[in-house]
Amino acid sequence: MIKMSLVLLVFIILNNVAIGDTLTFELSEREKSCFYQDFSGSRKYILQYKVLRGGNNDIDASLESPNGKILYKESRQSRDEFEFHTSNGTFTICFSNEFSTFSAKVIYFELRSQVMETLDSEAGVTSRPNAPTYLDAVLETVHKSFTRIAIYQKDSRLKEGSNKHAMDSLNNGVQFWSVLITFSVLLTGLGQVIVLKTFFTEKRKTKA
Repeated sequence: MIKMSLVLLVFIILNNVAIGDTLTFELSEREKSCFYQDFSGSRKYILQYKVLRGGNNDIDASLESPNGKILYKESRQSRDEFEFHTSNGTFTICFSNEFSTFSAKVIYFELRSQVMETLDSEAGVTSRPNAPTYLDAVLETVHKSFTRIAIYQKDSRLKEGSNKHAMDSLNNGVQFWSVLITFSVLLTGLGQVIVLKTFFTEKRKTKA
């Protein structure tokens, strides 16, 4: 019975692992998008972003504190990670594709706490009536392990999606140029045959 309960709790943890606020969106050319996140108290957070596809896979990014101070600002980055301390108020995260004339960009970004949250904090439990049991310690260890696994899986899926898009683009380019070169070779061969044929064609003079 204890084993069944442990398996059930592990399954629940695996399906409810929180690794932060994530978003994937498309940013059109000559556009800028900003996102707002409210924080309370001081905690250490990580802002991570990556351009999945579009143009040269670059974007302008910035992070602004509630008092208007620019904490982070970089131009034409394909990916980056930035650590910052939160405070009471609304933080602004902006991504700009205004420098691009033709290419839209697909961008992924994530906000997550650098310190892994415990099961109690995720459940909103502030205090326990009794001391943590051995089962609580085991579940906490499992929770931290699954959180790390979820982060690794997310990074792996992002790399897989980005690589798949690059391979598809390369495949389309190879197919296009292969067809173009094939037609060029055929046309060149046909032209050479026509030119050589004129050299060996006898011109008959007509008698008056």
